[in-house]
Amino acid sequence: MEIEFTRIEPEERGASPRGAIQPRILVVDDDEMLRKLVQRTGLRYGWNVTLASDGLEAARLVMDTRWDVLLTDILMPGMDGVELIRLVRRRGPNTVIVATTGGGNFEVDYLHMAQLLGARLVLRKPFGLQELIDVMRVAIATSINTAATG
Repeated sequence: MEIEFTRIEPEERGASPRGAIQPRILVVDDDEMLRKLVQRTGLRYGWNVTLASDGLEAARLVMDTRWDVLLTDILMPGMDGVELIRLVRRRGPNTVIVATTGGGNFEVDYLHMAQLLGARLVLRKPFGLQELIDVMRVAIATSINTAATG
């Protein structure tokens, strides 16, 4: 996986305007390094990021909280991302889902399957930091627009 590490300066943290509502983002991936990358990026851009290491942990969080954006890996132990997407669609139909994977075989396109189940955006691993930021910005903007239009 291609991961670029960027030092986050203290003055860049919480870069969202004062008083702005921070989007609630649930990040689900069995790769701890990826989870921490998204969390650090979220601090930099003013996102409220919660981390889960697998689908079962995420399922518990989905039952308790409404999420603006779900960033989920597809191939994980326990409950996979496909099952999690189905659950999120039932619990929070307005949650913007970003699916990601780099695994699997070439006969099954897991990201296409995720889109058919309701993922609006996909990220194929490995991806760079800027690609992550760009996709998350689109997901957050889509979430805000969905909330505004009802």
